[in-house]
Amino acid sequence: MGHKSIDGALRRAILAGKPPDGVQIPGRTVCACHNVGEKTLISIINENQLDSADAVGAVTRAGTGCGSCIPEIESIIGTVRKSGTGGARSLSE
Repeated sequence: MGHKSIDGALRRAILAGKPPDGVQIPGRTVCACHNVGEKTLISIINENQLDSADAVGAVTRAGTGCGSCIPEIESIIGTVRKSGTGGARSLSE
């Protein structure tokens, strides 16, 4: 039963409750069926200039399961387009 050791940076990140460098936190879950977070959606919408829930679903699969998150995806699209959000930040922050 050997234990793997972790490097100092990863250990500090874990103890601080923060993600390791280079790991993006997806934000609060918007699509539970496909585990897609708000920050991920904002980033994808901006990077690909998406303007519909169908387009978001084609890229992320969000909204293609039960469909209950489609109104929220559409709301996020509208908010991102209005605000001209240039990066992945949470709309609830």
